[in-house]
This record gives sequence, structure tokens and C-alpha cells, in this order.
Amino acid sequence: MSELKPCPFCGGEMSEKNFFSCDGYPQACGCWEQTHTGEEAIKVWNTRPIEDRLRNDITGYRRTVLEQHQRIAELKVENKKLFHDKSVLMEWVNGNEDMRLQVLDLMERQNYYWKHGEEK
Repeated sequence: MSELKPCPFCGGEMSEKNFFSCDGYPQACGCWEQTHTGEEAIKVWNTRPIEDRLRNDITGYRRTVLEQHQRIAELKVENKKLFHDKSVLMEWVNGNEDMRLQVLDLMERQNYYWKHGEEK
């Protein structure tokens, strides 16, 4: 006999002994009455479309969360590399006064653009 899922109504554990009555029809825990017999009754009893859909949804959400965690890890590595590159660039720029002034001007104009949405 196939394994029986617990009762979806009361949570009671099912076994072949308490599932079928002496006439072969499912009795289960009294929460459910069905006209199927034998393996067909078990198949109907174990069919839980809402639970199956929810399990699939949860699996999809877990996959999405894992993908997002992987992406966050990738971005952290990229951010660390960019911060290092910025540090190296700033060391070079600080050694060249003309370049430093141009970079500071560019940064000021860019910050203004981000705040106001227009060129300074």
C-alpha cells in the first residue's frame, strides 16, 4: 500500500488500519468521506494541489533568495575592487595638482547633476 499523508483537516496520522473500514471504503479520522476504494482512494487522499503549489512557490522563493545572496557576494567583491581602484587613482591624482583640481571639479559637477538632474 502507498504511504498515506496526514489528514489535511485534523493532522491525524493515517495508516492502512485506520484508513479503510471493513467494507473497503475510507473512514480515516472521520473528517473525510469518499466513495473511492483501494489505491484510488489513497491517490485521492494524498492529492493536495494547494500544498503542492505552495511547496513549489517556496522552492522558487528559496532559489530566488539564494540567487540574490550570490549576487550580493559578487557585488561585495566588485565593490572592494572598485574601492581599491579608486584608492590607487586618488593616490595618482593627489600627486598631480592640475589633475586633482580637474577631478574635484568633475566630482562637484556630477554631485550637482545627481541632486538637481541638470548640468551646472
